[in-house]
Amino acid sequence: MKEPNCSIARSLEVLGERWTFLILREALSGATRFAQFREALGIAPDVLTDRLSTLVEYGVLAASRTRSRAAAHGSRTG
Repeated sequence: MKEPNCSIARSLEVLGERWTFLILREALSGATRFAQFREALGIAPDVLTDRLSTLVEYGVLAASRTRSRAAAHGSRTG
């Protein structure tokens, strides 16, 4: 499929999905963790992963690494 030359058409390719605006709303409201988005939106994990990946790929959101689950729950290994 040919890339659209129009900036509006290109933007809609990234932002046009139903869940995308809801994800952006939650991000602007302070959600930063996958679980926060899931809890607030009730979205399936595979759909959320796909939408977040697209938003990161196009520079709308930035991904950041967090502590491991064990560290987040105060657990230690070793």
